[in-house]
Amino acid sequence: MRKVVDGGVTQGGDLGYKGAEGRSLFRPTDIEVGPDGALYMAGWGSVYGTEYVPAEKWTAEENAKYQGRVFRLRHKENALIDRKKWDTAKRKKTLAEWTFDELIEDIGHQLQVWRVNAQDELVRRGAAVRKPLIDAIDSGNLTEAQATWSVWALGHIDGRSGNSRTITDYALANHEADLNVRIQATRILGVNKAKDAIPALILLLDDKEPRVRLAAVQSLGQVGWSGNDDAILQALADETDRLALYSAWQVMRRQLPLEKRRALMGDDRAGIRLMAALGLMEERAATPEQIFALQDDGDLRISSVANDWLQKTGARKANVVLAAAERNFRERTKVSMKASGDYDVLFTTDGSTPKAGGTGSKYAGELTIDKDTVLRAAAFASGRQVSKVETLALHRITDSEWADRLFVRTLAAKGSDNRYDAIDDGLQRGVLAYADGSGETITELPESIAGATLLRTHPKDAGISGNEFLSFEINLPANLYVAYDAKAAPPVWLKGGFAKIEGAVVTSRGNRFDVYQRSASAGRVTLGGNHGGGEKTGAMYQVYLTKAGLKKATLAGSVKAMDKADPAHGREIFFGRGTCFACHKAAGQGITLGPDLNGIRTRRDVEYVILSILIPDEYIVEGFQQTSLAMKDGRKLFGMIQEETAETVKIYLPTGEQVVVRAADILKRDDAKNSGMPSSFIYTLSDKDVADLTAWIMTLQ
Repeated sequence: MRKVVDGGVTQGGDLGYKGAEGRSLFRPTDIEVGPDGALYMAGWGSVYGTEYVPAEKWTAEENAKYQGRVFRLRHKENALIDRKKWDTAKRKKTLAEWTFDELIEDIGHQLQVWRVNAQDELVRRGAAVRKPLIDAIDSGNLTEAQATWSVWALGHIDGRSGNSRTITDYALANHEADLNVRIQATRILGVNKAKDAIPALILLLDDKEPRVRLAAVQSLGQVGWSGNDDAILQALADETDRLALYSAWQVMRRQLPLEKRRALMGDDRAGIRLMAALGLMEERAATPEQIFALQDDGDLRISSVANDWLQKTGARKANVVLAAAERNFRERTKVSMKASGDYDVLFTTDGSTPKAGGTGSKYAGELTIDKDTVLRAAAFASGRQVSKVETLALHRITDSEWADRLFVRTLAAKGSDNRYDAIDDGLQRGVLAYADGSGETITELPESIAGATLLRTHPKDAGISGNEFLSFEINLPANLYVAYDAKAAPPVWLKGGFAKIEGAVVTSRGNRFDVYQRSASAGRVTLGGNHGGGEKTGAMYQVYLTKAGLKKATLAGSVKAMDKADPAHGREIFFGRGTCFACHKAAGQGITLGPDLNGIRTRRDVEYVILSILIPDEYIVEGFQQTSLAMKDGRKLFGMIQEETAETVKIYLPTGEQVVVRAADILKRDDAKNSGMPSSFIYTLSDKDVADLTAWIMTLQ
């Protein structure tokens, strides 16, 4: 029931009606407050609606079912409104005899039948009352109800003549109109199917008021898009209001053919991909292959919807693991693929999506890769995709990179079958500390080693001793760091040639590591085992490396270096040592996880790009800030949430790695005031590197 304000004449109080047991006296179909202040309720006996009963079957009981009744409830202690106040002289006249002002008086009345009668009479008079109606609406003296019913009266009048100009002006605020009148005018254009107003409705899709945008979406659905698909989609692409977005994809379903909407699922604009996907899901016209392609979409709304759909439909049945001997290789590397189950694995090596009967080759054994490759693979059963598409980016190290960038190769742990990984330039807060998949992360580290290459060791090898255990090759002289458990006595090999530096590394499980450093020449490097021979065995050590002689980049130095910047070298950094393509898509390559860099030169200047590289927290694009997850098992994860359902949360760590956790295992969640982009480039890139990278980014179309 709606509250009706009648100037304070009606007073609240007990109506005196008490319910009783037994069959209901009536089942109301309508309730109104009458002009006298009483509450009137209409009912149709014991049933709602009517049904045909032959004459020969008509009985007294049937007759009682359809007896129409009107009940009046009034306050037992308060008088009704005096009839003289509402049953005025004009009610003795026919509506045709009423003056314009008398009609306007009723058009905003609380009693609906009076509003309808007044509006019908104004519409009947047509052109004769157009100007008085416009003057009344423009005066600002009407109540909201009067203005609403008056502008609709004008809309009905103009709709009959096919003239939409005045209503369009109200919608666009070219007339003196408040928000309510603008909304009503926008709706009227749809009811009148005013095709000449389509350009105005498209403009209104960008209005600052979401209620106006919602009305414009709905009206375009009534009028039809009439070949204006591109302009309408462009205007809808950035819609964020919940109701307007819902209406937009519902209207899209009715205005665009199925095949076009399927094609839009690959659109560059996230809002369009989302609307197309929602429409296809609603119609049950989406295929698992189409939705799998959206599972890792850079827009959280899309990836969440896709994962919910895959979970509810049971389309996801398997996982695929891709492994490479070296992701950054000098001449060639070996790649293996494995599905979790008896499924075929189809793959591509050009970054395209593998499809049954289309693009993609069937995996039959270890592959040899000898050039830059974006490998994508998925599991299939009977021609249908049953896993998400996994991506592995492989890079062949160029001669210039080999001479300038530190690389770790042929990493081996003597006597151990456990996995060890080298993560180039990967050391920063929030990354995984070990290669065992336990999820233990680094939460604190000295600033001086941020951005170092991280060698992930394996915790199960913590008890191994001796002077020769972990070995690897480096191509350039380096600073070698070993983080050793502060609670345990360090082994002889560590105490002999290393010096302890200030600061410590702390992990999410509360382990604290002292950091030791020494210089290492290019070539083979060998480290001893973790156990120092004492009673206590410390947590497994970690190893970090930085290029020797590297200086911290600066904004001023990078800006100055722009005069001699080399965009070709910048491209090499983007797809190589900078690993930018792990999160950004540019020049048709990479992954859409971070903000779109294409065309950034039209939006930002050189200094903005340089500062974003060196100090990512300076400018955080909305939606790309870090989230901190404190887990019940003690872990702390830092990264960007890119996929979330009621059951699981997928977080992308700063290295681009993915970690999936159960939502129920999250103890605390905080949105940090940090960018999802690594903050280590200030230590790993020189001023010239930053300038070269910026120069290439500014060429992107």
